[in-house]
Amino acid sequence: MTTTLPSLFAETRRRYPARTLDLDGTPWTVRDTGGTGVPLLLLPGALGTGDVFYRVLDALGGERRLVSVTFPAIGDARRLARGVTALVDALGCPVVDLLGTSLGGYVAQLVALEAPARLRTLVLANTFYDPGLQQSRWPPAADYARTPPADVLAAARAQLQNGPAPTPEHAELKAVMLELVGTEQDADMVKAMRLAVLTAQPLPAVPLAAEAVALIDDDEDPVIAGPTREQMRQRYAGSRHVRIPGGGHYPANLQPGRYQAAIRELLPR
Repeated sequence: MTTTLPSLFAETRRRYPARTLDLDGTPWTVRDTGGTGVPLLLLPGALGTGDVFYRVLDALGGERRLVSVTFPAIGDARRLARGVTALVDALGCPVVDLLGTSLGGYVAQLVALEAPARLRTLVLANTFYDPGLQQSRWPPAADYARTPPADVLAAARAQLQNGPAPTPEHAELKAVMLELVGTEQDADMVKAMRLAVLTAQPLPAVPLAAEAVALIDDDEDPVIAGPTREQMRQRYAGSRHVRIPGGGHYPANLQPGRYQAAIRELLPR
């Protein structure tokens, strides 16, 4: 199946231009749809940038303020979380809604642990609180740290190139990821995100009320293993939970309508 870059991807990026904020000497890139009210910050996973949320920005950017975030080359999840909190300050927001997917969901939990008063709603999508199973798929962090960034990038792009594309949605996602990984997300950034996963530690439960937390997942997620999904479900059993069949690890892209409906359902207007 031919992988072509969707026109909506470029259109959304033109509509909401990227801007870079300097936070303690580190550049953080965001796309901000503007508007009033409590913004929703969107944190991506380890592979790709905040632009993976282009369909969310396109569909919901006219309804509420959305801010998609691209992580800088910081290979430490706690430092990333502190950066997200500094970003909230830089945006002039006393409180935000926060959605994190995969590594972004782990970082979002750290933000909730360190600055719970800054969050109104926390949405944890296709993510983990115990990184053990994710780490078992990769070399130890010390070994990985010695790998040249160019080799890390080449392996990541080969994985994307060789990934299956059984549906048009999968083919579109592949095209978008190949556009982002190696360009906006350079080799140093790709390596840093992997190191952020490999050096992560199990987290305690976030100090938020159950009704302020929500989960999004899919039983067929090929990245977040079944035991890890079950850990999250048990920990946040009293919170709202949306399963998105067919969403895999990227429901925002593979099942965009259901993902957008989940956001509307889970977040206050």
